[in-house]
Amino acid sequence: SYTCKLFADENKRLKKVVEEAGEVLLAAKDHKAAEQSWEVADLIYHLMVAVEGMEVEWTDVYRKLAERRK
Repeated sequence: SYTCKLFADENKRLKKVVEEAGEVLLAAKDHKAAEQSWEVADLIYHLMVAVEGMEVEWTDVYRKLAERRK
């Protein structure tokens, strides 16, 4: 599957995050809501896959986000 291919290749995972972030920015600039939703979903998916390949625990990420609200 596509996800398995991403997990097998760290460079591909990281490049996809950068690529998808760029696409989010372009969609935001074009002010197209449907395209923005699609691109944001792609970015979140690829970021989640990338994080799974890192030494990061999701609970730590949630904690850091909660700290920003204080």
